This record gives sequence, C-alpha cells and structure tokens, in this order.
Amino acid sequence: MNAKSPAFFHICMADDDPDDVRLAQEALLQNDLPVQLTHVHDGQDLLDILRAKGRFSGQERIQPHLILLDLNMHPRDGRSALKEIKSDPQLSAIPIVIYTTSDSPPDIYDAYSLGANCYITKPFSFVELSNTFDVLVRFWMNYAKLPPA
Repeated sequence: MNAKSPAFFHICMADDDPDDVRLAQEALLQNDLPVQLTHVHDGQDLLDILRAKGRFSGQERIQPHLILLDLNMHPRDGRSALKEIKSDPQLSAIPIVIYTTSDSPPDIYDAYSLGANCYITKPFSFVELSNTFDVLVRFWMNYAKLPPA
C-alpha cells in the first residue's frame, strides 16, 4: 500500500451466488489484502445499503471504494442497479467492476455504456481467481485515483 492508500480498502460485492462470495473472500485472504468485503445478494440490496434504506435503514450509509457487481441476480439484476447508481449524483463516482460469468459482447457493451469502469469474467480456477483479485485490488487501491469518500 502506498502512503495515500486507506488503512483498509472497502469493497461492496453484489452477487447472489454464495460460492462466488466465499471464493472471493478466500482469494482476498490468500493475497493478504487489507480489504473489508461487504456482501449483498442483489441489485436492490446494493442500492439500499448504499443509501441506508429498506432493510438497511437505520444503519450508517456505506461508501465503498469499489463495487463488484454481478449482472445476473434476482430479483433485481446488476444492469438496473448499475444504471441507477451511475445516474445518482451521490453514488455515481464509486467505481464499479462488473464481475460476472457472461463473456457475451452485448453484455460487455451494455455494461460499459451504462457506466461500468471495468468488466471481468469470473475465472474458472481458484488460482486464476486469486491472481485476478490480487491485481484488481492492488490496482484500485494503489494506482487508481479515487474520489474522496
């Protein structure tokens, strides 16, 4: 971590697959990254936790450094959440990395056209996943210039 990096890096992960969340947590631990991972199950939970509404009302609003967003979730998918986040002036500056199983060119195009900052297809092996998370987090934590929280 460089001198300007936070003591910990906060990632909010929206994914309805508990195995993918568990593997992400294991990859972060394996790489010894100073990351706080908050997990929500779908796009609506993501919006609600960012705004401290719905089942998260009464809690302090979170301001993650980065959002990992799956596209294919139910009941609210990542596309609609991405569109709403990027159209909200209070949330639009949060970088969003699409982290999904789809490598469909229309999905990739749509994600970027809706304001995604990066698009990653979920790796098939844990070694590749661990390497992906190591590079991804270190890039956003140490090199990317993020807006103030």
